[in-house]
Amino acid sequence: MACAESSFMGGGGISGQTTIQTKPRIINSIPNCNALYRKECWLCNRQDESFLKGQDAEFNLRLTRQGWKYLQIPGAQVIHKRETSLLLYAGKMFRYGRAASHIIKKHGLWGIKRYWYSVGITLFFTALTGLSFIALVKKRHSLLVSLLGCLYLLTLAATGILQIRKKSLTVCFMAIPVLLVQHISYTIGVIIGLISD
Repeated sequence: MACAESSFMGGGGISGQTTIQTKPRIINSIPNCNALYRKECWLCNRQDESFLKGQDAEFNLRLTRQGWKYLQIPGAQVIHKRETSLLLYAGKMFRYGRAASHIIKKHGLWGIKRYWYSVGITLFFTALTGLSFIALVKKRHSLLVSLLGCLYLLTLAATGILQIRKKSLTVCFMAIPVLLVQHISYTIGVIIGLISD
């Protein structure tokens, strides 16, 4: 799952949590479980504990507005236990999607800007689902739905093939269902979070 998340389709190629770099770089956000903060930064801002998930993303968003930057240091390593099944992974991605929707509700367009990659995937799946329902009624849209679905699957396949450079052939093939579960679960979480809560 980590290999799939480190791909462009898994994390946008910019995630400080899943992308390995050889040089220090400024990143958009960093999970609190991987971060060190300056004391004054932490004391003056505090996390919003009303967020069950996404406290770190919302916290970092506020810090960014104040001008703080996040430096990813390649030599620093943090080891996390990953989910052991696609079902557990789907639940995690669903919760992350809901957290993103709460951040968007709290911060509006600024929140959307911070989640550019996730929002792109969410908009794609929402549009594809909507077009699928329309295609059931108006058959002329079924070709568009099929083309978009094929394009998406081809992109996932290409992402999996690119993973061969990093890992084994098995990882390459596992990347496709992992990314599919990630995208669908995250999208459902965002949509449910936006229309409820």
